[in-house]
Amino acid sequence: MPKGCHSNHAKGDRSGKWKGGIMFDHDYRRMRNDDHSRSTKGYVLEHIIIAEKALGRPLPKGTVIHHTDGNKGKIDPHGMVICQDQSYHAIIEARLRALMESGHADWRKCCYCHNYDDTKNLIIRQNGSRACHQECEREYQRRRRAMAV
Repeated sequence: MPKGCHSNHAKGDRSGKWKGGIMFDHDYRRMRNDDHSRSTKGYVLEHIIIAEKALGRPLPKGTVIHHTDGNKGKIDPHGMVICQDQSYHAIIEARLRALMESGHADWRKCCYCHNYDDTKNLIIRQNGSRACHQECEREYQRRRRAMAV
């Protein structure tokens, strides 16, 4: 057999490295399931299988699972939220960060001073992606103009 050819190695449950069809990918646990629609190289994220079992049907395309305790490796069906898409998941994460850092889930972070504040005290851009204090933005513009000269 040519050097570097590994086709003679045992695969699946005949392999010495077989762990019962479970592998770990960063903090996530993957389970062997060749037939699943979200299968990658024959493995599916365990929390997807559990969410589908709780929902009683396959998850729609684009759904994201949010772990309420922040621990991706711990699988608790009561600690998962099925989000319709990644943008909704990002909203949950942003509100959770605001709650943890400021005590208020509604508050936003100023893009200049990085302090959380009530939205009444912030200027929020039309697309909603940036929020800042008026004074912080003025100071930023002053410094920017001074550097340009």
